[in-house]
Amino acid sequence: MYKRGCKMHPLCLLLYTYIQENIDKRCTIQRILEYKCKEEVWALIDELLTLQSLAEFPVLVLLVGMITQITKRFIDWILLKFFDIIFMPTEIISYVVSLLLLLSISYASGSLTDRTTQELFAVILLDLINALVIAMAANKGYERITDKETLISKIQKKK
Repeated sequence: MYKRGCKMHPLCLLLYTYIQENIDKRCTIQRILEYKCKEEVWALIDELLTLQSLAEFPVLVLLVGMITQITKRFIDWILLKFFDIIFMPTEIISYVVSLLLLLSISYASGSLTDRTTQELFAVILLDLINALVIAMAANKGYERITDKETLISKIQKKK
């Protein structure tokens, strides 16, 4: 169980708070860990990641942050192995992740099918812009904008 003095990653704390607020009070984290309320937890997870909830801003920010944290080391390894890039800024990775999520949501909701070229261009342009906003929110956006060092200067190639 979470104690007030413990440090917890902000994304985990957000998810923990969401679970605590939405699960029946009798179903504590200890009982979840003991698999005594698994049906209730699975019902909550099914509600958490529907296509409608996935298109909401806080859920997208949470997912982009989590996916970026999980895949960052693997992506860095691939970039080093094939492109001799030692370090790729997290902001770029989170932008690519948020763009992929938004394009997937647009495709799943039918926004990319049976459209004219102009409508398709508008949907993709909006996804590109929204991906910037989501990636910035997932990476402490204001601090990244006011940083004196640019993203391009942070990319380090192997010498």
